[in-house]
Parts: sequence; structure tokens; C-alpha cells
Amino acid sequence: EAAFTLAGEILRSAFAISAQHVLTAWHCVRDAAADWSSLWCRLRAGDPRERSYVYIPIRVTNYDETFDVAALTIDAQRLSEARLTMASAQALLDQASIPLDASVHDRDPVQVIGFPESGSSADSDTNSATVVATRVPLGDVSGMKLFGPAFGTVSPVDPHGLSGGCVVKQSGLSYAAVGVVRAAPTGRIAGTAAGGGLIATRIED
Repeated sequence: EAAFTLAGEILRSAFAISAQHVLTAWHCVRDAAADWSSLWCRLRAGDPRERSYVYIPIRVTNYDETFDVAALTIDAQRLSEARLTMASAQALLDQASIPLDASVHDRDPVQVIGFPESGSSADSDTNSATVVATRVPLGDVSGMKLFGPAFGTVSPVDPHGLSGGCVVKQSGLSYAAVGVVRAAPTGRIAGTAAGGGLIATRIED
């Protein structure tokens, strides 16, 4: 979630993978990072039936344009703006974090956590999908192609689409992230999304 200084930039998808780190698509934060705008990670707090949130100040620490992935971390210098300490911010991210898994196959059922235009509200953020292919060329790298009836978006508007969202699959009794959404194409392949590279806390991973 970018600061109000960027016209039209209100909500983008991202997800925590540890007590310190958040992942998103690089194109989701590129303009904000270039303009030194304030970035925030918005998490649900309290009763899930109530729309109450906590905001954690974050900043870009690393990115890869080829994979279109950005790694973000807590911005310690701005914690006082959110009335948080490093320990409390890390605890919030740790509670919300999703483990990583590199195992994904064709026809796997997955869920995409993000905000399609067709969603009924900004809280309609979990959409079912199926992995159509796992070796789709995405520029210089490969990704996965997903099909899901809920995300045949026409154009990304507030709250801005699926990019940067988490692709999760069931792993035993819990869920694990297997990708980051790069795009939700329209037109003749509406209803599909491209899942980009999944990178851990360091780009080298």
C-alpha cells in the first residue's frame, strides 16, 4: 500500500514470508521506490469478521527486474509513525507469514491471494485457481500459468488487481506459497494469470 502522494496508488498485493520480509512484484513498488514514497504493509487485525487493520512501514531492500520480484523489509526509521516497535512489527509479520515451497505441478489446485477488479470488495482477496502449465516463458525466465474464473480482470483499478499476490497450495494441513502473481492478462486469455519467480529473503535464493 503506497502513500497518498502517489495519485491513484492505493492498494497492491503483497505477502509476508518471515518476521522481517515481504514479497511482491517489482512493478507494484517500482514507481513508489523511485519517488522515495512511503510504503506500508496492511494486515488484518483482531476479529476477521471486522475490517480492522494494522499498518507496518516497509521499504524495498532488493529487487530483480528479470523475475519481477521485490523483497521488502520493516522500515525501522518510520515505526514510530505506526506506534510500533521492531519487536511488535516483527511479531505481526511472523503471525501472518506464509512458508515457501518450490513444489508445484500441472493441474494442482491453488489459491491466489490478491485483489481482482471483479471482487466484491477489497476484502474479497482469496480466489481459487488451477495450475495450467508450469514452464511458461516469462521473458528470460519461466513461470506458471493459472486459470481462475474470478480473475478475468478488464483493467486494474482500485484496489489494483492481482499483481504481487501470493499463489498458495495446500501442503499437508497448512498452506505454502509457490509463486508471486506477475500479471492477469486480458482479451483472448481472460481468466488466466502468470505466476512469476518465487524468491526468498535474499535475491540469490
